[in-house]
Amino acid sequence: MKPRRREISILFYVSRRVLPIMLPVMLVAFILIYKFTYRTIQQQQQQNIRNEFSFAHQTLNNRLSVTRGWLKNLAQNGMIVNSLVDPKGAGEYIPQLFKTLRVPGPQSGGSIKLLDFQGRVLATNNLNAALQLNDNWQTKVINGQYYETIDHNGLIMAEPIIINGLPEGTLVLLFDTATLAEFLKVSSVSSYLFVTDAHGYLLFTSPDQNYFHVGHDYNENHFADWAISKQHINMNSELMLVSAQKNNIAFQAVTDVQYAMVTFIIIAFCGIFLSISLVGRSVAAILANVSDQLRVLHTEKNLSKRIKLSTIKELAGLERSYNELAEELQDTTVSKEYIDTLFDGMPLPVFVVKPDGFIVRTNESALSLFKDTNSEIPTYFQEMILHDDLEKHQEELIKHFAYTPPNAGDTFFYLARKHNRYEMEMRLIAAKGDIKPYILSATSLKDHKNKLTGYIITATDIQDRKQQEKEIMNLAEQNTLMARAIEEIDLGVTISDGRQPHQPIIFCNQAFMDISGRKMEEILGFSCGFMQGAETDPAVIQKLSEAINNQNSIRVEILNYKKNGEAFWNELSLNPILGHDGSLKYYVGIQNDITERKRVEAMKKEFISTVSHELRTPLTSIHGSLGLINDLYDSDMPAEEKELLSIAYRNSERLKFLVDDILDTEKLEAGEMRFYPKNHDLLDIVQQSVQLNTIYGEKYGVKFVISDDIPDTRIYVDKDRIVQVFANLLSNAAKFSKELGRVDIGAQLGRCADDMVRISITDYGDGISDDFQKRIFTKFAQQDSSDVRKVQGTGLGLYITKKIVESHDGKIDFKTKIGQGTTFYIDLPCC
Repeated sequence: MKPRRREISILFYVSRRVLPIMLPVMLVAFILIYKFTYRTIQQQQQQNIRNEFSFAHQTLNNRLSVTRGWLKNLAQNGMIVNSLVDPKGAGEYIPQLFKTLRVPGPQSGGSIKLLDFQGRVLATNNLNAALQLNDNWQTKVINGQYYETIDHNGLIMAEPIIINGLPEGTLVLLFDTATLAEFLKVSSVSSYLFVTDAHGYLLFTSPDQNYFHVGHDYNENHFADWAISKQHINMNSELMLVSAQKNNIAFQAVTDVQYAMVTFIIIAFCGIFLSISLVGRSVAAILANVSDQLRVLHTEKNLSKRIKLSTIKELAGLERSYNELAEELQDTTVSKEYIDTLFDGMPLPVFVVKPDGFIVRTNESALSLFKDTNSEIPTYFQEMILHDDLEKHQEELIKHFAYTPPNAGDTFFYLARKHNRYEMEMRLIAAKGDIKPYILSATSLKDHKNKLTGYIITATDIQDRKQQEKEIMNLAEQNTLMARAIEEIDLGVTISDGRQPHQPIIFCNQAFMDISGRKMEEILGFSCGFMQGAETDPAVIQKLSEAINNQNSIRVEILNYKKNGEAFWNELSLNPILGHDGSLKYYVGIQNDITERKRVEAMKKEFISTVSHELRTPLTSIHGSLGLINDLYDSDMPAEEKELLSIAYRNSERLKFLVDDILDTEKLEAGEMRFYPKNHDLLDIVQQSVQLNTIYGEKYGVKFVISDDIPDTRIYVDKDRIVQVFANLLSNAAKFSKELGRVDIGAQLGRCADDMVRISITDYGDGISDDFQKRIFTKFAQQDSSDVRKVQGTGLGLYITKKIVESHDGKIDFKTKIGQGTTFYIDLPCC
């Protein structure tokens, strides 16, 4: 049993946590603030000294410069210069002039004197001012140079008076000790100012200090606890400017801050401790409430129950966080059950493994791989993989990644680690040792520290896909064979791009190049229209255009031209290829040069037409004569001769029908048969047709029965040709009906369309065989039969019938059942 932890109060906990942090923080804050204040005041003191020093330095420098300039200008004054040239005349105005002279600026204590080279005073504005000059001034002035000296006796400035390039006299400006202090007077705010000569003699001191006085010597040892700044007033001056401030005055603020900081820290410490105590008690009470509610929740184990704490923001946040956590935990519990169900119900085998491949969990699909074997699922996933595949991929790892796995089993996991998710085709050993190819997909599982914790592996059975790939390869080979076949066949093949205007050709075979007489580069990119010429039928061209615009298939015979101008007949077949969305993609064209066939057919037509016309006249005479003889000598003729005459009459009749059908076929195919449609009563045409074929039906013992519900409607047709159609259908129905049978004739309006009528002719014979159904409307088509009467005929009747019906914009078709009979129906337009 684990020992119980020592419990402490929230006040003690907070105090122990806060105070050790707060005290060093306050101490550090005090030190930092003190140093910052000290450094700031020190910097401010230095800055103040520098600012006041700079101001005083500039003021004195300007004052000296202005005074020197004034003295120089005065030395160039014409009256003063003339006084040296004409001393007698100057005696009248020079004394008066000098009495009026005043040194510029607020100071007026300076004395100005005019001297000759012997040092004699010629004029002055102050007779009481004593002038003491050494020998240096005369040397400089004689050389035309400005002279200046300063000492404890005062300041002397001497400017030579130049006449004709030579110094003839001197103007001397004199400040004694008293007037010099006034001349050097500069005001300051926070620091004291001192001016000394080259020997440290004090010439000026700030009037508001009691430390140093004019006439004393300047000694820096007296400024040990001062902050000072000093510099010559200018490069040519012996005057030194000193700015100074006592440190104890400047840093009085630091001492005040120290006292304030100590007081603040004591008060803050007491306030914080009191606040901690009050907050600790309040928090302890609230946490006790939280603890009580959580204890109740734990006891009841009810995740749907929620806690209520307080309206305080932080506690409300704690309340929300806990309630959200409880809700998420509740959802997670449900989600876990859902995920477990989903995991077990996945159709793909799923394995959860550790980094070393140890299988932690599998779903039902994975277990089903071994359901037919007595052995359990392997302990390690790599044990399921065919060893040959592992070794193969191990060699690829070494070759491509320069990585040698510690064992063959690590091959698969290395790539999953490297790429986080990796797929690889491998064969697995399943139930009863069956080996199947799978796509293994491994995804790395990592914790919050990005440390590998395992893999989740799915296995997709690709055995069927492998078979499909094999079939696709076979199809590819077949496509290759088909492509070669297209190149080898004699028919011209083109493929046009139906998505572009004018459908340019994008493929053609060698046969098309031979047919058109053009090279590949003369064909690709162009429309097939380049083969049309002057005698190409515009109607055929129009039919082609309409079919292409409507995306329909079409087969036509069109007169085309080769590149050399040679005309040829082209049997052209166009078929559209549509995309999945129904839009036109391509057009496939098949071209067949039928020029020779057309020539043979023309010769055949000409031959048949000639023979038919040449036979029709004598056959008509023979048939009529045989009929006449049969009628005249029927009673007197012996039976044997009568039978021979009857045979001759029937065969002449067959020949007559054959010639008539051949002539009708020629006219229909040549488009020369003329139709003269008019409005006719449907029932009249049906009755007339039945009446004309009644004798034929009686010949076979068949009765024609007209339905009573034939509608009272009119049709727009060529009556003679429609009667011919009905005669063909009625004669066939009678011929193929059973003896003593019947043929029903009926009609219905709107069966196929509102403006059409459907006429039906039904027999109850043996029906039409499957083989004959496919060619029933072709020329010379006859159904095989052992009954001689059923095979008599030309085989052109239904072909002619279909052509006549279609020429009336109608349709003919049939329904049949073997052993039950056949119904032919014709759809014709109503008026």
